[in-house]
Amino acid sequence: MMFVAGLDLGGSHVDCVVADGNGLLLGRGRGGPANLLSAGPETTMASLREALTEATAALPGGVADIARCVIGAAGGADSRVAAELSGMAAAAGIAGAIHVTHDAEIALAGALLHRPGIFFIAGTGSIAYGEDEAGNRARAGGWGPLLGDEGSGYYLGLAGLRAVMRAFDGRGAPTVMTGLFLKELGLGREEELATLAHSPGTLTTTTVAALAPLVIAAAREGDPTAVDILAAAAAELVLAAKAVAVRLGMEAPCITYGGGLFKAGETWSTPLRTALKREIPSGRLTPPAAPPVAGALFLALGPPGRLRPEIAAGIARQLGEDARWASEW
Repeated sequence: MMFVAGLDLGGSHVDCVVADGNGLLLGRGRGGPANLLSAGPETTMASLREALTEATAALPGGVADIARCVIGAAGGADSRVAAELSGMAAAAGIAGAIHVTHDAEIALAGALLHRPGIFFIAGTGSIAYGEDEAGNRARAGGWGPLLGDEGSGYYLGLAGLRAVMRAFDGRGAPTVMTGLFLKELGLGREEELATLAHSPGTLTTTTVAALAPLVIAAAREGDPTAVDILAAAAAELVLAAKAVAVRLGMEAPCITYGGGLFKAGETWSTPLRTALKREIPSGRLTPPAAPPVAGALFLALGPPGRLRPEIAAGIARQLGEDARWASEW
């Protein structure tokens, strides 16, 4: 009996699933933060080991029984990151084959059940990634907060902060976000935002992205500035997906999605659908069928076109509760 594992390494936690060669899930485990670039090697290793140990508890030989493992991680396309994570997985006890890839690839595989299409993520960061029928791949965005991540939670939070200061200066219209941001950050006046911004380690990428729900809340109240920020973010995200579609020659791509912003309901989905209709009118928007960790498992079970559809569908049913919010969107 062959056993395979799929792992999704994220900034907040590790998700790991183990199955036999027929796609029957045998275990699932979770660990702590595992973004090698932000959490560091020691924390990542501990989280990886914790998730693997829990997920393989029912296997006769535990972690050592894994014949093939696929790991999806931020930065996984970088050969140095991939090599380090592979070494960690081996040190955790995996004696079989280990393959490391980036998180967008496993997200696409899970969302579309190992079929071609385009996936865009709008969480703390953002990226658009696609694969065609021939296995060709393309990406746009995902270059981090300094060089990109347009349409992400960070993008919304930063745009909101700038809008608050513009309103304070009189260069922009008053905005509901001013009161929301000051209360959230425990500040009394707008000038204190400047002090906060120049204090090392205070307004981090994560902290700025955590302000995104306040931008969404302001837009939900009808604040024109916040509404404009969401429209601009949605347009940027769709442009990334369009760039991928053009590079892969996809005329009517199947498009799916993931990330925290998609939990915001109509306030986010309305400008996004508007942008999609304008930029990719022939695109088909499809809710994700299963979470990214399922995509890692699909890749561990076999390449696209080789995994039987009924196996992928069965795994999706077993893990599909993670994607129910997306179906509602």
